[in-house]
Amino acid sequence: MLTKKEVTNWVYRVRDKAFRSLQDAYEKAVKEEEDRIFKESGATDIIKKLEASMREMNREHEKLISLMRDSQEMSYETASCYGLSYHLDKIDPVDRKVRNAIKYDSKKLTQLKKKYDDDERKVGANYAAVLAELKLKSNAKRCVEYLKELGFDTSGLEKLEHTEVAVQLDRRYLFVCGDNK
Repeated sequence: MLTKKEVTNWVYRVRDKAFRSLQDAYEKAVKEEEDRIFKESGATDIIKKLEASMREMNREHEKLISLMRDSQEMSYETASCYGLSYHLDKIDPVDRKVRNAIKYDSKKLTQLKKKYDDDERKVGANYAAVLAELKLKSNAKRCVEYLKELGFDTSGLEKLEHTEVAVQLDRRYLFVCGDNK
């Protein structure tokens, strides 16, 4: 038999799914706007030149390491935090480093954030109202009816209810020892 607690937990899961969907849509829209800003800035051409310079610098650095390795009178600590290899590894790839360091600020990003915050607040308020109403209902059946009236697809709850009934009616597994006392 379906309980009010199970119905309430189901609504919490649906609410969490709504919040995740809202956040995913927001993050996608923000990424698209940031990509547009970045593309229009012309920074990609400069980054390509920087990456070419970094590749050349790494090639020259490898030559230096090879020279030091072949020398009997010098050694080169490539893994040291003071070594050039350590710092070069921190810089490459340039594109990712630059993109991570950029702080975007545009009117559209501000609007997206405001809309997301507003939508998040409204979703939270509406689900809070639904959950408060469910507490007032006398049983799980009335809760499910209320959710149907609101437009929820309660087929998942109905499957849960039917599954539980089917398990309760399978008496072969209730009294496997032959005694029902």
